Amino acid sequence: MGVSNPDPDMPSTRSRLRRLAPLLLVPALAATAWLLADRVGYDPAPYLQDLHALEDSAAAGYANLDWQVQRGVVDPVALHQRTEARLRAAGSRAAARKALTAFAAAFEDGHFRVGRPTPAVVQWIEARVTGTRSTPPSVSDGAAAGCAALGYRDDRSPSPLAKHPAYRPLGGPDDAFAIGTIEAARERIGVLRLDAFGVDRFGSVCAAAWPEAIREAVDSTCLERCQDRLWLATSDSLLAELTRSITRLADAGIGTLVVDLRGNGGGNDWVTPAARLFTERPLHGHHAGVVRHPHHLAPLASAIEELTRAAATTTDTAWRAVLEGARRRAEAQLAEVRTPCDRRALWREGMTAAPCSPLATLAFTTGFVEYLPATMRGRPGAVDAFSPLRFRYREGVWRGPLVLLMDGGTASASEDFVVALKDGGAAQLIGQRTYGAGCGFTDGGIGFTLPNSGLRVEMPDCARIRRNGINEVAGIEPDVVVPADATVEEWVAAVLSGVRGEG
Repeated sequence: MGVSNPDPDMPSTRSRLRRLAPLLLVPALAATAWLLADRVGYDPAPYLQDLHALEDSAAAGYANLDWQVQRGVVDPVALHQRTEARLRAAGSRAAARKALTAFAAAFEDGHFRVGRPTPAVVQWIEARVTGTRSTPPSVSDGAAAGCAALGYRDDRSPSPLAKHPAYRPLGGPDDAFAIGTIEAARERIGVLRLDAFGVDRFGSVCAAAWPEAIREAVDSTCLERCQDRLWLATSDSLLAELTRSITRLADAGIGTLVVDLRGNGGGNDWVTPAARLFTERPLHGHHAGVVRHPHHLAPLASAIEELTRAAATTTDTAWRAVLEGARRRAEAQLAEVRTPCDRRALWREGMTAAPCSPLATLAFTTGFVEYLPATMRGRPGAVDAFSPLRFRYREGVWRGPLVLLMDGGTASASEDFVVALKDGGAAQLIGQRTYGAGCGFTDGGIGFTLPNSGLRVEMPDCARIRRNGINEVAGIEPDVVVPADATVEEWVAAVLSGVRGEG
């Protein structure tokens, strides 16, 4: 029996497909032609040049290279040989780019990336969706539009502990930080969610800070200085919001404060003073290394100039001694950064051919002084000596038992938050080992493009070294392990067990 067509004006499905077939062949033929062109005339020489450029840059400017080699993550000679062989046998430009991308991936470092730049059309779509734009916003745009144009947005998630049957929220859904309490085994636990340290994840807080940021704008657009003021004003607002959240939990009569950092991929420098809200113990900075690269010369020189000027003008002899000590350390760091260190042979001869380190590690994560109290804020040269004093914060808002929840998504700046409190003897860690991103980029980082493949390279230019000598890129181990698939009840039980010193 034949298939009837009930509408004489409507062509049959088979007829329509016959008419569309030539049109459907066009993209298929184009893709086939592209694949053939990608293979025809492939020459490995330009990509081998890119490999050498990548290796030279990594030998001098990848902050975690030595640590990852010592841990056995990579063998530099084997990696060089494997990548070179892949490039010679690639057969196509796409395969060659993939080999170069794999070179960076071998280090298992989330901050070391080699990849193709984001296509312009994707950037255009992202800008339209998020409201971000490449040109600075006008001060007359209004707070919400101005913050959106600079990439600020509200993008946060609640704590999984909120699903516990005994969880009771405090505050409202629009608060910067979700807080609540859990009544468990005659213990009232406070829960504070910290799922992001990037100020750009707090669009509403940015909008509230907008009037302060644009007040001193010298023209009609929010340029670099205006954007810096906005960033700092938003950071200070977040610290104030966090202080209020901790105080509200304390007023609710909690015995233990749980800070949920699971999935917190890091963010900005306000994490350093934020840690100091959670303990009255003085949190000392640990060593921070930067690579020997011109990128770091100007900031170091500027800090030395400011410390010298502040020391020369103060009449407080004790404060002058602090500033002069900071200046000497900054000068020593600058001398280290300027000292050449040729390590290019390590890819062919191993680490014995790299007798020097790419890192200058005489500074601290807090600047050039390990610790200064928050009350020193505002003194001349204080910010250059102890960087957390750039922010408005109060130490010891919380003074009781503190538990940090973490997992494989806890990374970068949030790892520094964990280390500051753990190594300062102020917190217990529960969950899984953190991601191991460690320090990432300073002042925008040192990115570049490989000349032949067009691949964009980003590698961390700094490293944070804990007091026990471990690089944060190794990840942070918990005191109490809780599997990733544990229930909320099991997480709460682990918190109670840890606080009581059980298990």
